[in-house]
Amino acid sequence: MILQGDAYTQLQTLPAESIDCMITSPPYWGLRNYGVDGQLGLEQDYKTYIEKLMKIMSEVKRVLKPTGSAWVNLGDTYSGGGGKAVTQTCEGKSAKRYAAISSHAHPDNTPQSRIRKTMGKSQIGIPQRFYISMIDDGWLARNYIIWRKPNPMPASVKDRLNVTHEPVMFFTKQKKYYFNLDAIREKSQTAKKPEWIRRQQTGIQSTLDMMGQTPHDTKYPDGSNVARLHKDRYEEKERGREKERGRKSTDIPGQTTQTISAQHTGYYDKDTGEPMSHPLGKNPGDVWDITLRPFADAHFATFPPELPEKIIKCACPQGGVVLDPFFGAGTTGLAALKLGRKYIGIELNAEYIGIAEKRLAPYQNQTLEVR
Repeated sequence: MILQGDAYTQLQTLPAESIDCMITSPPYWGLRNYGVDGQLGLEQDYKTYIEKLMKIMSEVKRVLKPTGSAWVNLGDTYSGGGGKAVTQTCEGKSAKRYAAISSHAHPDNTPQSRIRKTMGKSQIGIPQRFYISMIDDGWLARNYIIWRKPNPMPASVKDRLNVTHEPVMFFTKQKKYYFNLDAIREKSQTAKKPEWIRRQQTGIQSTLDMMGQTPHDTKYPDGSNVARLHKDRYEEKERGREKERGRKSTDIPGQTTQTISAQHTGYYDKDTGEPMSHPLGKNPGDVWDITLRPFADAHFATFPPELPEKIIKCACPQGGVVLDPFFGAGTTGLAALKLGRKYIGIELNAEYIGIAEKRLAPYQNQTLEVR
C-alpha cells in the first residue's frame, strides 16, 4: 500500500503498534529540492530539520510494534566554502549543480547563511545529531552501522578524503525485540582457539605425548578427559569474569540465548572440545559492503535493494509489515515483496509514486492500492 502525502500526516492515519519494521532514508538536509511544497530537507537550519525529523519519528514509534525496530539511512552535509550547503560526496566543482537549490532553500538572510559562514567547509554532523536526539527521545540505539560503498561517487576535492560510506542507524523501542541474526550470518573462517585449548596443546599435550597418550584417552578419576577438564575450568573462570562485568545472556526472539566470551564463539565439538564456528556462519558485524546500483527510471538517489533486503531478513518476521515513510522509488517495498513481507510506503511526490507503481507491479499479487 502506498499513501500519498506528508509523512507525519499520513503516519497519523495508521493504527498504533501495527508495523514490524521501519526502514527509510529521509531527504538529506539542504541538498536537493524535490519540487513539492512541504518537503523535508529545505529547512532554514539543521536544528529545525532535526526537529521535524524527530516529530516524524515520534509517529513511527507510535505505529511500531513493541518488538519492532527502526532503521534509518541518513547522510551528512558539508557547509560549502562558497556559502552553499553541499552533499558530503560533492564539493568543489561538483557542488555547482547544488548552488541554485541551496540559494533557493537558504537565502543569505536566514540563520542557515550564518551557520554556513561560521562552519565553512565543515561537515555538519547531521547523522550524529539525529542519533543522539533519538537516544535522548527514549529510543534504544542498537547499532551505528557503516554502509561502505565499494563504488562510491567520485569527488573532485583535493583537501580532504572522499566520503565512501553512509551510516545506517538501528533503533528499538524496548530491550527485547524481534531480531533473527541467523538469517544474515556470513561464511566464517576458522575460529581462533581459546586460551584453554592453546594451553592444553603447548603444555599438557607435550606431557601426554611423552606418556604415549592423548587428551581423549587419558581419564581423570571422575571420568572426564584432560581436554574437557581444562575447557570446563576455563569456562568457569570466564563465567566469573562475566559476572563481575555484569554481563547477562539475552533472551531475544530469533537468536540463541547465550553469553559468549570475547575469546571464542561459544561452540565446541562435543567429543574433542575443539572450538567451532557457528554452524550458520558468523555475525556480519556493523560494517556492510554494499555496491551502489543505478536505477534509470529515477532522477534522484535510491539505495540498492540489497540494503533493505538484509535488514528485512533479520528485523521483520515472515508475513510482517515493513514501513517506509519516505518511499521514493519504492526500493523498500520491492525488497519486502521479494522476501514475502507486506509493505506500507508514504510518498509526497506523485511522480515518484508513479515510478514506484511501475517498479513494483511485476511483484504484486494484487492491485496496488494508493490513497
